[in-house]
Amino acid sequence: TGTKVMFVSVYRPGPLISAFFQELDILLSFVSNKSDCIIIAGDLNIHFENTNDKLVNRALDLFLSYGLVKQVYDSTHIAGGCIDQIFCFSMKEQLQCDVSI
Repeated sequence: TGTKVMFVSVYRPGPLISAFFQELDILLSFVSNKSDCIIIAGDLNIHFENTNDKLVNRALDLFLSYGLVKQVYDSTHIAGGCIDQIFCFSMKEQLQCDVSI
């Protein structure tokens, strides 16, 4: 059998509010058991480089709770900041997510 891969594109405008985390949790719960490999990418407008920010850590913890690992560490915005992100999860060891900007 083939490997099922699911790509999810996410755009989050505006301020980071608790409703986002609730909606993200629903989305991740829905997609988490649908494929062998999940790639979530998009403009989340979350400054992932701010590792001391509790909301950033809340977002990272939520992705990690579903086995989704952050892939982008460099600046993605012309003014600086890592606000565009890719998260990957694979149930099969031979599948590997590598991202280059």
